Amino acid sequence: MALIAFCVTTVMAAIGTQQTAAADNGIPVGVAIPLFWVLILWLALIEGGQGALVGLQPTPKADYAQSHPISHKCTTLAHDGDNMERFIVGRQFLVVLQIFVINLCGAAIGGASVLNFNDLTSTIFLANGVAMILTTIVLGQLTSQVNAADCMLDFINNYFMLFSTYFSLAIEASGLLHAAYLVQNVASLVSGKPIETNEPPRDGVGNLLFWGRVLFSLAVLGFSLAVVFDALFKGWTGMWEGVPPVAAIFIIIIVLMIVGVMEGMQIAAFAVVKLDAAEYRHTHKIAAANCDLLFRGSNLGRFLIGRQVFVCTLMFVAARCFSINKDHEDIIAGSTSFEASPGFQEFINTGLLGAVVTTILGCLIWRIFASNFPLAFLSNPLIYVIIRICLALEATGLCSAAWVLGKVHKEIVDYQPDAVRLEGAPRQVTRRDKDIEFTVDFVKYLYSLALLAFSVTTVMAAIGTQQTAAADNGIPVGVAIPLFWVLILWLALIEGGQGALIGLMPTPKDEYAQSHPISLKCTTLAHDGDNMERFIVGRQFLVVLQIFVINLCGAAIGGASGWTGMWEGVPPVAAIFIIIIVLGFVGIMEGMQIAAFAVVKLDAAEYRHSHKIAAANCDLLFRGKNLGRFLIGRQVFVCTLMFVAARCFSINKDHEDIIAGSTSFEASPGFQEFINTGLLGAVVTTILGCLIWRIFASNFPLAFLSNPLIYVIIRICLAVEATGLCASAWALGKVHKKLAGYKPDSAYLDARGAGGDTALEEEA
Repeated sequence: MALIAFCVTTVMAAIGTQQTAAADNGIPVGVAIPLFWVLILWLALIEGGQGALVGLQPTPKADYAQSHPISHKCTTLAHDGDNMERFIVGRQFLVVLQIFVINLCGAAIGGASVLNFNDLTSTIFLANGVAMILTTIVLGQLTSQVNAADCMLDFINNYFMLFSTYFSLAIEASGLLHAAYLVQNVASLVSGKPIETNEPPRDGVGNLLFWGRVLFSLAVLGFSLAVVFDALFKGWTGMWEGVPPVAAIFIIIIVLMIVGVMEGMQIAAFAVVKLDAAEYRHTHKIAAANCDLLFRGSNLGRFLIGRQVFVCTLMFVAARCFSINKDHEDIIAGSTSFEASPGFQEFINTGLLGAVVTTILGCLIWRIFASNFPLAFLSNPLIYVIIRICLALEATGLCSAAWVLGKVHKEIVDYQPDAVRLEGAPRQVTRRDKDIEFTVDFVKYLYSLALLAFSVTTVMAAIGTQQTAAADNGIPVGVAIPLFWVLILWLALIEGGQGALIGLMPTPKDEYAQSHPISLKCTTLAHDGDNMERFIVGRQFLVVLQIFVINLCGAAIGGASGWTGMWEGVPPVAAIFIIIIVLGFVGIMEGMQIAAFAVVKLDAAEYRHSHKIAAANCDLLFRGKNLGRFLIGRQVFVCTLMFVAARCFSINKDHEDIIAGSTSFEASPGFQEFINTGLLGAVVTTILGCLIWRIFASNFPLAFLSNPLIYVIIRICLAVEATGLCASAWALGKVHKKLAGYKPDSAYLDARGAGGDTALEEEA
């Protein structure tokens, strides 16, 4: 995890400081960084998507037509006739092209150095591209493959996968890669095995179109090779400095061969895995030895991971070798390949022709040969060495972060194995899952506690050095710090107190009258008549007011413009829009909590057809542990926005107009002092940002949840919770419970519960 975080930081720093090929090609940072991540995510989608589409072929489509309608569209399209083969061909080119463009965005230029790296670190991670390669492998390939392996239906249940399927089929239909089919036909003639197909034989027109595209593809491939070799001989490519042209060509050939062998090995391995080794042990001895190593224990899975690392690394090497160096003096002077026009040279400079060469000569023809002659393919002594290299790469753990990230991703988007979705089977928890979960939780607690300690120290230092709004308002340090902590503790009390008062409503009061007399007084008062509703309204204002005053004590000075604490440079109209958006989001999340609890016990069938958007939102919200996770993420989100509102509504007493004596609506100086407290902002936030939304949600919960924005907010809240930013709350809660001697209510209300809980506590 540390390595992948370091690699991502390195790549982003290189792009951000314009020390990559993106800057050389005139791509601004604001485009290069989003493009890089779009390509990484798209690569992840189609890497996992291919496995899902292949794996779902035996599954009856009717089993998931209702539960996963977009997955059904994807598989219906991909599994129609020979579309699966076409998809794989088109997708292969798309993967290569994406890696070429990722290389264009992230490949460091000569002499690049970021973050004060020493020469060795810069050489390894920047000059040799290790940072970019590991980022692509872990985030763009392995993480998605880990999740797509058993959560196929969930993984492809999105419209972007459907688009990618159409796009891959369109690439294949263009004929750009049809040269590979010529090899397929030759292999079929040599082996005597007919080409397997799910479609009727082509008619005359079909044959004309097919072979016409084959000729077109051969012409493109021939031209691409000519351009690539011409650029290599002229030294126009991204080949490392000092490598002579002849050596460069040999490097290219070796890279394409090794990539091709590994692409074919995957196909051949799955073609042979179910054969009886006795059938070929004497006729194909080298293949048998390779298979013995490959299928021993968990070697196949480990090989596939190591192979992915090896292939992707070589793909980046190929991308570097095939990319055109636009800063070469000849190109700057106007020279072109084969005296092509400047416009066509710009097309050549994109590296698209290199992607064509890599896809056909480095991937597809090897896959076809391996598919037709798997044992002959595996009878290559070099394959034994490659297997060993791949196993060694996997054993290094360079990409182990993919398992952790896959687990986190799965939790955020709530992926479930297909067996759980289709059959209601219990989810299998492996030893690896437990280890990853423990590791993730440990890391979350550790960094959350460290972040909390750092944050508290920072706030106390700011107050102590009189660099907060408290100093601006004449509040001495000796008052500001105690006031800050009193408000924090009071806020904690009423946040937990509301839940306790609501939760104790069904509990007979005589059961705790003797053991908890003060609790009895609280509940007797709060549960009298409509006092509970009144308490919630008043408490809401108290919470907002406390946050406003906490912000007054702890908000750092500087950076404000106008009469409020709005950030400097924000014009008044934009400031108003920010306020409206903040209050809108706060209000929606306040209402969501009310609406969720109002709907949670309803039968979804009652509103699924009348409130489709609400049903989709509820499906996500009530799935698994999502409700609890949403409430935690929502709390973080709401509190953050509350502080934004507090800043926007607070008065900047250092503004020159206020210092000069100006007041709002020519109010008296005394009343202006009252305005400066921010109390009016708290009133606005409470009413417009909380209460009216809660009331609407309480009366029209399904209508409230029929807002498409709510789905996005739920996802954001789940993502916020998954980050573990506030995981320290669980640890601190445990400590607080021990120090205060808190016990579950059952320990006091039920004798058996008391014994059980006490025993559990002691055992823990």
